[in-house]
Amino acid sequence: MERRTPATSVDLGPTGDTVRRNVRRVRQDQECTLRDLSERLAENGYPMAQSALSKIENGTRRVDVDDMMALAVALGVSPVALLLPASRTPDDSVEVSGWSTDTARSMWKWVLGISDLVDLGYIDRNAMHQHFPLWVEQTVRSWASPEPDDIFHPHGD
Repeated sequence: MERRTPATSVDLGPTGDTVRRNVRRVRQDQECTLRDLSERLAENGYPMAQSALSKIENGTRRVDVDDMMALAVALGVSPVALLLPASRTPDDSVEVSGWSTDTARSMWKWVLGISDLVDLGYIDRNAMHQHFPLWVEQTVRSWASPEPDDIFHPHGD
């Protein structure tokens, strides 16, 4: 019988790599240890060992959507804060899985449901929010009117 050695890394796409980096960045910004984060997760009913957290941060364990939501709760951030690269400026180039690169501004507006990335030809631009609950669609549309960039400059900055 052939023995397999355990994988020391997993193949992460751009978004997986971003999530792992953001988990580490946010945790360290909060001066939170892996033990602290593991305890927070357990208190929230989503136990995860310190070793699993270390593997996530080192890119040797994938983060599934349940993990990401639980990590966001435990870190006290929006899941979006873990999904997109921490860019310095809105014009920084960022990469996401399934897409190539675009500006940080474009990616944030897309993830927040304010605009689409580009007219892909097979998506009805008028139906972008059709899968959102109605109250969300109405709120997002109000944000986007009249000037979608206002959400990024709420005080005229």
